[in-house]
Amino acid sequence: MFRDVSYAPSRGSFRTPVPPPTVDPDASPTKSFNINCQWLPYVRGALLQLVLQATWQTSDPAVLLQTQQRAMSLIALFEECATEDLPLACASDFFNGSMDGWGATQRGDMAGCSGFGADWTGFSFLSCDVGSPTFQQLNIIKPINSTLTSVQIGVTSSQPVRFDVEARGSGTYPYGSDSHLGDTTFDPFIDGTGVISFSPTSVVAVQVVISSQPQDGSVNVPITINDVTLEIVNSTGLCP
Repeated sequence: MFRDVSYAPSRGSFRTPVPPPTVDPDASPTKSFNINCQWLPYVRGALLQLVLQATWQTSDPAVLLQTQQRAMSLIALFEECATEDLPLACASDFFNGSMDGWGATQRGDMAGCSGFGADWTGFSFLSCDVGSPTFQQLNIIKPINSTLTSVQIGVTSSQPVRFDVEARGSGTYPYGSDSHLGDTTFDPFIDGTGVISFSPTSVVAVQVVISSQPQDGSVNVPITINDVTLEIVNSTGLCP
């Protein structure tokens, strides 16, 4: 075990080669256990270390091949659940030049963005003036039709910002019903990553709102959103 640190580099389980097992994974004696379906993909991924040549203490190609085959047989024993909906991290990196289904919301009170809640720069969304006295706000939306569990954003700003997530009944104006999923009202952040997590919620469209904090006109500097990552669950196993 290793202590938690601010940056934890990846580290394999086998720092030096270990002797290969001499039997097949399902040979007697065996032991049975139950495991939650969401954990199975992680277990299978971790077991892939057993396929690496560096794991095994042998110079015999035949022994190495047999051990790798046995490792693959072991991984196959952890068959994933066919009907369980598993969480997906769906990333939209605007630096690649694509909005990836996101769009600026229509807002009649926005100034300088032609009535929309953000300007698309070609590789990011940029905030606009709003309110009186004015502050900066960035307002984007995306249809997802999935169960949403968290939203992470990457923001560039020289002053504190507030991050809100809303579930909307439609991805097109006037966007239908509005349900508040979470915010960082009491934990504003500057120039970095913001994350809001919540109980799994069925969402037709997700709206991301980033605002100057406080919203009293004392802060009015541009806010840029560079990326958004949605953690979702759906039956298709595909990102929206």
